[in-house]
Amino acid sequence: MKLIKIYLLFFTLFALAQENNNSTLYHLENRKGKLFLGVGSEYRITPKYNGAASSLNNVYTEIDIQNTGAAFNYNLSYFALKNLSLNFEHSVRYNFLMYNRDISGGAKKAEKTMIMDYNFYVDYYFPINEKSQLFARVGISLFNRGTNYSGETFVYDSNGNVAGHYINSGTFQYEPMIYAVGYSRDKLKLIAGVYTSSETPYFQSSNSLTIPYLKLTYTLCKL
Repeated sequence: MKLIKIYLLFFTLFALAQENNNSTLYHLENRKGKLFLGVGSEYRITPKYNGAASSLNNVYTEIDIQNTGAAFNYNLSYFALKNLSLNFEHSVRYNFLMYNRDISGGAKKAEKTMIMDYNFYVDYYFPINEKSQLFARVGISLFNRGTNYSGETFVYDSNGNVAGHYINSGTFQYEPMIYAVGYSRDKLKLIAGVYTSSETPYFQSSNSLTIPYLKLTYTLCKL
């Protein structure tokens, strides 16, 4: 429901901008050599993979929870050519990190944290008319930054008493490829794509992980 409200807000802003902005600055033929700033929202759908995640050094997480939900971003787009842009995007989401085992009761305590992604990608546009285009996207993401963790593992003697403990640490970050297609009209872009990688920290052996997503972005201004 919150995501729907966010999308409605973006569409409202877009409609108002179209009513009050008669400039052709944002038309594709006028963008070469210019840098644009935009904002957006994204919703990540349940990931696709084979098997179950492994517990790493007594650290427990949930792939589906950690990699789904809403993210918000700002982005920079530089049009090196009329039909081609070089892009950077920084996204932020407050999401699930991991479970910590409660030794006394066997319960699980969930931890959340601020998770960031840094996306680098190229968009190539296929004009439909003066204001509208289809485009294809390919790139790479520095994914799940800020997911460093540390956990405490206890060692027991033969009587079940704690004889010692050690600290283990790690991260859930990795670098998936980005593939997407989209529709652009003036300042608004609608995008459907995936983050995909065969090497992630969730599995002890190679296992492809694909996260589908939907995204809505709005160009704020030319820099």
